[in-house]
Amino acid sequence: MKRLSGSDAYMPYGENPNLAVHTLKIVVIDLSQDDRDFTFDRFRRIVQKRLLDLEPLRYRLVDIPLKLHHPMWLQNCDVDLEFHVRRVMVPSPGGRCEFDDTIARIAETPLELHRPLWEMYFAEGLADDKVAVIAKVVGRRRSGHGADTKIGAAAQRRAAAATCGRAAATQRPSIPGKPDRAELLRPPCWTSLD
Repeated sequence: MKRLSGSDAYMPYGENPNLAVHTLKIVVIDLSQDDRDFTFDRFRRIVQKRLLDLEPLRYRLVDIPLKLHHPMWLQNCDVDLEFHVRRVMVPSPGGRCEFDDTIARIAETPLELHRPLWEMYFAEGLADDKVAVIAKVVGRRRSGHGADTKIGAAAQRRAAAATCGRAAATQRPSIPGKPDRAELLRPPCWTSLD
């Protein structure tokens, strides 16, 4: 369990119908020059393999009873890839206008606070034999442990491991049980003693 700092608590407190607290990370991939067999199923398998390296993508918010303090991150949560990694079709003819509309539809829906706070969309139907990956994430601002920071670090670690001939860690950490009320109500100053 990790307690949110005051500046990180903007996330659950700040979201409303007029203000989303997530950001989008978008990559367009030209299949004519890169990898023709980069399909949705292959993309989902890649995400599943790399999920071990992307620790914040396995965090879920837990409210504190009676709202006595900021929410906490429950770590190493199970991730439902059927929910978090989705396929989306860009309407024909798949140009910039249609792609922008698809991005807008993804951006306008809030993330579900009872799940890990991210979604990835594999966008097909783009013109000129292209696909796109659209990641919707909420990161921790102050600590630098945000999902976008970890995604970059995981990609670098994987590349370094492959270059050096070392395999990246594949063992999943144990999943803790749901915290009890005593743990959730523990004063923040005790958190640093763990």
